[in-house]
Amino acid sequence: MRTCTFRQSPIRWALVLAAGALFLLPNLPAGAQEVRIRSTNTNYAPGDWVTYSVLRYVNDVAVGDQHVYFGTTGGVARFNRFRSRWEYPWTVSNGLADNNVLCVGYDFTTGLLWCATGISVAYLQPAAQVWTNFFYDEIGVAGADRVVSIGFVRDQVWLETEDGQYLVGSVSGFGPSAEQPPEEVIWFGRRAPRQSLPHLFAEVGLFYDERGTLQDTNLRQFPLTSWATDPWQLLWIGSWGLGAGKGDLKSYRLTMLPLGLCQRDARIVARGGSEFWIGGPDEEQISGVTAWDGGDSWLYYEPRLLTGFRSARVRAIALADREVWLGTEQGLVWFDRARQYWKTFGKTELLPDEWVNDVLVDSVYVWAATQRGVTRLVRATLRTDSLVAQLVQWPALGDVPVYDLERTHNLMWMGTEYGIYVYDCARDSGGFYNAPEGPVNRTVTAVTSCGNEVWFGTVESIEGFDMHSRTWMRPPARLVHTGARVNRIAADTSAVWASTDKGVLKYDRKRKRWRLFTMEDGLPSNEVFSICLDGDYVWFGTRNGLTRFYWNSPHRID
Repeated sequence: MRTCTFRQSPIRWALVLAAGALFLLPNLPAGAQEVRIRSTNTNYAPGDWVTYSVLRYVNDVAVGDQHVYFGTTGGVARFNRFRSRWEYPWTVSNGLADNNVLCVGYDFTTGLLWCATGISVAYLQPAAQVWTNFFYDEIGVAGADRVVSIGFVRDQVWLETEDGQYLVGSVSGFGPSAEQPPEEVIWFGRRAPRQSLPHLFAEVGLFYDERGTLQDTNLRQFPLTSWATDPWQLLWIGSWGLGAGKGDLKSYRLTMLPLGLCQRDARIVARGGSEFWIGGPDEEQISGVTAWDGGDSWLYYEPRLLTGFRSARVRAIALADREVWLGTEQGLVWFDRARQYWKTFGKTELLPDEWVNDVLVDSVYVWAATQRGVTRLVRATLRTDSLVAQLVQWPALGDVPVYDLERTHNLMWMGTEYGIYVYDCARDSGGFYNAPEGPVNRTVTAVTSCGNEVWFGTVESIEGFDMHSRTWMRPPARLVHTGARVNRIAADTSAVWASTDKGVLKYDRKRKRWRLFTMEDGLPSNEVFSICLDGDYVWFGTRNGLTRFYWNSPHRID
């Protein structure tokens, strides 16, 4: 929680704010459906953009010189078999045209990695780490047909489609072939030769069925979709729903290797230390919240399997001590990690509405912003039989949708449907900001603070207020007509970041300019919802996964 020393009444500061001028920005680019990624953006170094999405639905497996490659619905997952650990996946952030990877093939002669996605065939240059894409409609793959097998022979690359069409080519391009491929072609994908699976002994909680499926303790079955062996008698498998696994053909032990998110839509991201919690709408076959330690530990919490966790439709996450708080569309969820205890608070606990837009936790209270005002729970009473919950500024906020909360010392700043509401926690008083400057009577969707500054995002603008001088910031800091709704704002002493429905806006304090980042830079989607600052890195929660951006690279000026 950031603090400041401004202690004036909301009514007093509202009367002394100064006016600011307009700063116009051209309309932002359109959404992801109009973006065609042809190759890696070479303005960035490998690893500048990294995206994690749902990687547990595996279409294909290929063993390379150093890595095992898994073609998944969320990109190419890479397991370093010598270091025995995952490396970041290849996705649209790194130059793939599409994250749905249908097959992968490794050419041992050239060292090139090839893959086929839902809309293209691509190869990776190992030295430059640059992807190049060949789109189906440009190489003669008609209609909804897709490449399902990739083969190598001498200097040729052969492709086989779902409808039985063959194409032949190289890194220079492809064209339909009237000939059948030579018998010596080494195939990957659907035509890859696969040995029969032995009986495997799965880890605790999983049971292997000789029909080629894994079953968990909840009787859910996950088919094995592909597998390949390496020279060390290790069996690498891909499943549909449980991700990748490694089997030892000497002991026949099978170990699963979790990676990626529970849900593709990483709408909400919260960070505590090196740990991340990620949630969003429950649109996947397996829906829930992901807890990631920033390394190799990925944990998934599914409401339908947990008593007290009512809804996977998460709209806010707050981390405090050993507690996790989730704002969902069906109540405020509390997870006591010490006791592994879940509880959902609803209207019976004085929640004015069970649709929770934001959660803020301080040393005394848990604040919940809902579609009908704000409630705060007294933390000291959570583990007692007498929970204390208080409606904030009722009935003034009784029917007001509140979208975001930010506390600066004794003031709680609220972004609401009708503008800014400021609540003095010490005096238990507050009111709507009603001076002629700032986002008056506009829907305020995002609020953040940095030192003496408070920043606001609306459905069309970004405004900054200096509490020390009691003035609104002027252009270029003030940005009006962003062309998109601002979902969240994060600020530090270097920059101000705003996530929107059409990309991410960054205000460079030193250069005093705004910069827009989109899919053409490395975002997996232009619909960006959450922001977490991490020193030289910044994390974005997008519709297509969690993305890390190395924004402060010393070798690049954005």
